[in-house]
Amino acid sequence: MRDKLKVEIRPKRLIEEFLAKDGYEVQSPATVTGTSGVEHEIDLFAKKKSGFFEHKIIVGIAYGDKEVGQEEVLKIFAKAMDIGAQDTILIAIPKLSPTAQKLVTYYRVKVFEAKDLDQAVAQLTSKMETGRV
Repeated sequence: MRDKLKVEIRPKRLIEEFLAKDGYEVQSPATVTGTSGVEHEIDLFAKKKSGFFEHKIIVGIAYGDKEVGQEEVLKIFAKAMDIGAQDTILIAIPKLSPTAQKLVTYYRVKVFEAKDLDQAVAQLTSKMETGRV
C-alpha cells in the first residue's frame, strides 16, 4: 500500500495543480456525500463555482493485472451520478477490458489507458491544456 501511495502522489499532484490553476478547489483523496446521503471515496474531486453554477469533476484510478474490468466503470459512474459530477474521468492501468470499454462509451466516462500512472497523467494533462477533456 505504501509503494502504491508513493507512485500516485506525484502524478496526482500534477492533476491537482493544473485544476487549481484553472480555479478549481481540489481534494485528493476526497470523501464526498452524494444526494443519496452516501459518502463516496474518490481519488480526486474538483469543483469550481461560477455564479449559481458549480462544475464538478471526479477522477478515479483503477489498476488491473492485465486489464481493468467493468466493475470499476460502474463504480465511478454511480459515484458521479450521486455526486452530480459533470465530468467523470477514469484512469485505467494498464487498459480497459472490452466490456468496460463499451460501458465508458455508453456512460460517457472519459478514460485514459496507460502502462503506468505517469503516462496516463501526461495524456490527461495534455488533453486538459487543449481543452479537449
